[in-house]
Amino acid sequence: MSYLMKNRYYNQKNIGTEQSSFFSREQHNFLHFPVGTEQLEDNISCVLRNFWPTSNGPSIRGGCRRICTLNHRSNIISAFSYCSSSQQRIFLANHREIYDVTNASLMQPATRCLSGMQSGDWSTFHYTTPEKTFLIALNGQDERQIYDGNDWKSDDPPIVCEDHSDINPIYFSYGWLFKNRQWYIAADSMDAWYLPVRSLGGVAKVFPLGGVMQAGGSLFAGFSWSTESGDGLSTLCVFLSTLGEVAVYGGDNPDSIDSFALKAIYHIGRPLGKKAIIFVKNDVWIATTNGLISMKNILLQGEGANLPLSSAIQEEWNQAIMEVPTGWSLTLWEKRNMLLVSWSQNSLLSSKTLVMNVDNNNYWASLHNWFTQSYVIANDNLFFGDYEGIFWQEDISGSDDNRPFQAIYLSPFRESYSYLGVKRKACQAHISLQAYQRPYLKLFSRADYDKSYPDFFKETVNANPIINSGLWDNSIWDESQWTDNFFIRKKKLFNFSQNVVAYGNFLAVGCVIVSSGKFINDIQINNSKLLVE
Repeated sequence: MSYLMKNRYYNQKNIGTEQSSFFSREQHNFLHFPVGTEQLEDNISCVLRNFWPTSNGPSIRGGCRRICTLNHRSNIISAFSYCSSSQQRIFLANHREIYDVTNASLMQPATRCLSGMQSGDWSTFHYTTPEKTFLIALNGQDERQIYDGNDWKSDDPPIVCEDHSDINPIYFSYGWLFKNRQWYIAADSMDAWYLPVRSLGGVAKVFPLGGVMQAGGSLFAGFSWSTESGDGLSTLCVFLSTLGEVAVYGGDNPDSIDSFALKAIYHIGRPLGKKAIIFVKNDVWIATTNGLISMKNILLQGEGANLPLSSAIQEEWNQAIMEVPTGWSLTLWEKRNMLLVSWSQNSLLSSKTLVMNVDNNNYWASLHNWFTQSYVIANDNLFFGDYEGIFWQEDISGSDDNRPFQAIYLSPFRESYSYLGVKRKACQAHISLQAYQRPYLKLFSRADYDKSYPDFFKETVNANPIINSGLWDNSIWDESQWTDNFFIRKKKLFNFSQNVVAYGNFLAVGCVIVSSGKFINDIQINNSKLLVE
């Protein structure tokens, strides 16, 4: 599937400047396609497949390697991590069980922690006391599950809902912390419940929002959000409904109307999943039917502030909603500065993940061949569980489970300035890129928004494992070597020129690279251009 990418360029006056002898023809015969901070401000189509959309230019992703397989090879619905001051652990959940895969391998099976659950759609949050850090997991159909760093316990210490009969137990579907107080959403209701300050269990009081949320539906999620206003920095408690209604409260004591009051109500579009809410720096992003919404932009309400962060790919976003109307997930990978958007299992998008550069929401790409809805970050590394109960680490090799994958780049389309309606011809493509060794690639050109790409099968393999050796979290155990100069990783600049053919009023240049091997092919595209007639 093709991809849309909004390109924002600075320095437009220098677009036609020749930068080296590599570009030596008459300037007016070339169409230039800069990347990174020199890109144009036009909202034009582009294909970026299996590349990271970095600020310096598209960089080919690494491949994945298999870590272990769960006993029951069923769809992994949720993946989450536990992080305390002394340890990190990774958990995977299918529709019935939760597994600890922290120390799992192909030879060491994963440890089953919980079984007999009614759902695998877990949402989690951490709660820390002076003695321990707890991970609290909720799915709306079972009692809350609490992990203390050693053991999982079912609602221990228990929550007792005030003035509620035990005949019809309340199950919580979502939880969060607000000013040292735990808040919970009761499944399929308009009621939130809150515990006393600094309590893991105890008597919970109801906070009904049926009279506040006027659009209907039920409560979906909530979160604590810190923002700056005219009164300085303030922390707000936010409630979100299934229909996209947002109620914002300020204060600290929900027992008193004088110290916990409604500040505003917004409408942002239906949320696409309870794991489709992510904290990014000092903002909260929510995947909705209206796009990727920034709470900061909603608060500003200024000109252009209400544009979703996904506006550059809104057509693809809407197509994904038609195919997968719920079950979306957002994952922030700070090491790469990327946001990953994934979906529940479906017939069209199961192997596709959208990825956005966190610093520039105009830079988007799509990752393929990773069959997952469940990403998780641990020790700054990216992992996922797939639809067959297999646990993987990503961005770690040159191939996907020893199978090569294609990385495809197609520049924005640029007007070729045809004369008297005569279409111009692209006859030669040029591209420069940075890599540790010269890769194999296929250059091509396309016209008038044709986003197809040619077949190409010659694999690029990192033939010098020393390049990737001895790098912490990026090495293969028992194969990589530590060297005295391992920290010196200098890329070289490679220039390519190949004959191409394309006729049209709008032209683009592209390339196909096939990545393979045990070690990452760290290749970054710099600039490209077309010779036209």
